[in-house]
Parts: sequence; structure tokens; C-alpha cells
Amino acid sequence: MQVNAKLQNLMMKAENKGIEKGIEKGREEGREEEKINMIFHMLKEKFDAKTIMRALNVSEETINKIKATMQ
Repeated sequence: MQVNAKLQNLMMKAENKGIEKGIEKGREEGREEEKINMIFHMLKEKFDAKTIMRALNVSEETINKIKATMQ
């Protein structure tokens, strides 16, 4: 439960910084993978990939693709 609270707090901070506006624009333009990539990069230092995957409701394959692009 503490992880969910931390995740919600980080998401709220991101929203306050205007990132949510950019994500929403990307969602409108159909850039789902870019949205996931942006959020993953924001959260990767605080949470493991499986936690992020569950929170974003994306497949492990998508997370692995994103991780591969970061290396």
C-alpha cells in the first residue's frame, strides 16, 4: 500500500508540473507508447519495472522495449 501512495504522489507532482498536459496531448494524437515511455522515465528511479507496469496497466513486453531503448 505504501508503494501505491508513493506512486500517486509522484504522479500528482508530475501533473502539477504540466507533464499531464503533454501526456494528454500525446494521448489525443495517439502516442500511447510515448506517454508510457515518459512516465516510465520519471518513475524508474523510485520503482521497479513490474510496479510501474502494473500501475500503467501495460504489458511486460512494452516495458522491456522501453528499457532496451534506455541502454
